[in-house]
Amino acid sequence: MSGARELLDIRIDPRARRTVDNLNLGELVTDTIRAAGRQVDEARQELLDSLRVGDHAVGDVLRDPLRLVSRLTEGTPRP
Repeated sequence: MSGARELLDIRIDPRARRTVDNLNLGELVTDTIRAAGRQVDEARQELLDSLRVGDHAVGDVLRDPLRLVSRLTEGTPRP
């Protein structure tokens, strides 16, 4: 799975059909794709949290940009 959550490839070993019926195999594939998506999300978040803009983690800015803007404008005289 790519960083954009695009499924790039899936391979099912022919031996899997010997031990798992079609319904269960479908469920296993679905569960595996969902798990891969969660791993992509976690890796992306870790990367964004490791990047900084000034004193702020990029992940924090993206999660709650209004909070950052309000903190930056506190104490700034308004026209």
